[in-house]
Amino acid sequence: MAATLASSVPHISVETVLDRIVLGADLQREDFDKWTILRPRFTLRDEKMHMNRAAAQQFLRDAWKAKWLDLFALAAYQSTISCAFDRTLIVQYFDLLLPELFLSCRYDILTLRLLGTLTPEQRNAAMGTTGLAVADMNNAQASILESILYDKAGPLKPTLDPDHGSYYGSLQEEPTEVFSQGLPSSTVFHLKVQSKQVPVGFLGDSSVPIALRTDELVSSEVNKLAPVQGQSWRGYATYGVAVEQTIIAKIDFGNVCREESLFSLACDPLQQKLSYDALPAGVKADAEIQLVSFRSNVKRLGEARKQSKPPPQ
Repeated sequence: MAATLASSVPHISVETVLDRIVLGADLQREDFDKWTILRPRFTLRDEKMHMNRAAAQQFLRDAWKAKWLDLFALAAYQSTISCAFDRTLIVQYFDLLLPELFLSCRYDILTLRLLGTLTPEQRNAAMGTTGLAVADMNNAQASILESILYDKAGPLKPTLDPDHGSYYGSLQEEPTEVFSQGLPSSTVFHLKVQSKQVPVGFLGDSSVPIALRTDELVSSEVNKLAPVQGQSWRGYATYGVAVEQTIIAKIDFGNVCREESLFSLACDPLQQKLSYDALPAGVKADAEIQLVSFRSNVKRLGEARKQSKPPPQ
């Protein structure tokens, strides 16, 4: 599988992929002539780490073609895995094989599996104002909801004000005591999906993008506009645009709820590198607020220096 995955990836060799897989998955490697055999060190444990190779290959190809990591596509892949935990290493493969595309990902595995089982109609209902009722879910989906209610760590939160009391433990009673009769019939699943463009920077000739916060983008341009005397310029020579996707999943169990935030950040590796001025206005809007006043101050100081210079003799 490693050779298949790495065959069209120019920045990494099959040998490197194998070494990292052996290290990351704690496998035994044996080399015989032209053959390399990877064996599990702990057979029973590694049976649970079986990866659906055909599905994984297709998922990676689709992500490369789309030039970003869609959380709904990741959820659909995850829903095909039989184990209840994220033991597939798929995100590690992204990080290993596609570093120019994959920047970051954060998710709750149970919520991700629930997303992957939703039909388009159910997803649209969950994104609507009334949400998706448990009565409109199948038995497998209701079972995942029960796991989220009873098995997840952390306190339940008030539905009307999820942030209230979240740091005080006032709602850390056992869910089995609060909901002793099983999943409430009033349970509703809500989804809020957000996507936006964010800036990335490239150091020197590197093709691997680095996600930038607003203050990092500002700092890079400030150092370019007013470099510290005696120090070399520190900053990003060129920039690009990445897509940040956030899914907020809220499950109302009546008076209390659980809320999870899923996040991914991906970048088109074939995009043209841009100067700061060429970045889309929306991508650098927050940075511009700070840089406008900085440029004005730099200009004012430059004019003041000119005026303070004595006339030539």
